[in-house]
Amino acid sequence: MTLHTCEKHEPGERSCYSKHACRCTPCRESYSRYARFFNHAHATGKPLRIPGDKVRAHLAALGLTTAEIALRAEIPSSTVTRILSGQRTVSRPIAAKLAALMPDTVQTVGRIDSTGTLRRMQALHALGWSWASMADHMGMARARVTHILDQQVVFIGTANRVREAYDQLWNVTPIAPQSVITKCRQRAARNGWPPPLAWDDDTIDDPESQPQGVGFVQRTKHLVEDVEDLLDAGQSLAAICGALGIKPKSLERQLHRHDRGDLWTKISRKVA
Repeated sequence: MTLHTCEKHEPGERSCYSKHACRCTPCRESYSRYARFFNHAHATGKPLRIPGDKVRAHLAALGLTTAEIALRAEIPSSTVTRILSGQRTVSRPIAAKLAALMPDTVQTVGRIDSTGTLRRMQALHALGWSWASMADHMGMARARVTHILDQQVVFIGTANRVREAYDQLWNVTPIAPQSVITKCRQRAARNGWPPPLAWDDDTIDDPESQPQGVGFVQRTKHLVEDVEDLLDAGQSLAAICGALGIKPKSLERQLHRHDRGDLWTKISRKVA
């Protein structure tokens, strides 16, 4: 995978490929998507842009605020504002996203407290994952990711997507320029955002819980000894977790936190 070379844009910008000759995979794919869209429009004779009046009429029927429209369509709120303010035409991809919003599907959307969602995103940022990289991995618009950071509640679907990404990336170093990774880690340090190893799956969603590990509240010193004793007794992963009162993912992170990934390897082999 070719690394991102442009320092003016985050990975995945079409203009980064065309104007700054960046050939990283996200930028190349972004340019390719636009090229396919442009060629298809040219071949079929379909216009590249849709009349703004038509789009505004549809948005008016939804009865949503600008922020809600942007969030549901996964586009920047500034884009919605320009359209509602009288923009003459709208690009077909944006118009298609807005057209997909229907009154019967956007009025009732479940929301939950954002504590766990924010902690997961902040923890990934502490690893070096940029907001843009997270957005690309979760299939979200980048503006939506930064919008979440200011919210006290989030859509249940959003929380699930963040949780899935977190479960996949919590121990993965991002493929990005070192300068980007360092910038993310420094921002997390300034804000006091702990990394994934400081959180347990059992408590990360609890507003009252506190991070653990190096620089935070210390976990019981007997965890490793307990796991070793249970392993020596021939106990399974389910039995070990049951005895300790934690989930498998929490156990894995806690063992890594104590630099005992070898114990997790032994447990995993017993499961296999």
